[in-house]
Amino acid sequence: MRPILSSEKISLSILLLIIGGCIYLLMRPPLLLIHKVAWDLGFGIIVQHGRMFVAGWAVPNWFLYSLPGALWATAYILIIDAILSENSVQSRLLIAAFIPALGVGSELMQWAGLLPGTFDAIDMVFYAFPFLIYVIIEMMKSHENVNVNATLFTLSFFTLYYGIQ
Repeated sequence: MRPILSSEKISLSILLLIIGGCIYLLMRPPLLLIHKVAWDLGFGIIVQHGRMFVAGWAVPNWFLYSLPGALWATAYILIIDAILSENSVQSRLLIAAFIPALGVGSELMQWAGLLPGTFDAIDMVFYAFPFLIYVIIEMMKSHENVNVNATLFTLSFFTLYYGIQ
């Protein structure tokens, strides 16, 4: 299997950012800052038509509230991997962890009452999952099978634990 080119990673990142933005614009309540930005940029009518098109769609809450964060975290990781492709794996992993860690940290701060918002364990899983997949891929590329198995076990446990609750 051929490696993904940096230009392909950046293109995929842009697509993921657009998909996450479309979920916000078309399916979330129109009270968010992104709606004002869309109107200010002259896309308000397009957004209105898009909202009418998807108005009858029944999608699960995780799709509306958790998936955009996972898409944006994945886009960030891909961009970091593309930009820092010549750097060490450790430095790429450290920098790629920033946005997923920020997302998980913000959820934990909401849980502790230190940040306004509603704590959601599913959001934490969706923020962390892209980074965990990235770590697994990097380990597989480095042929560190023992660490891959340990990571897969940890990921499975984490997913099952929060999926059961």
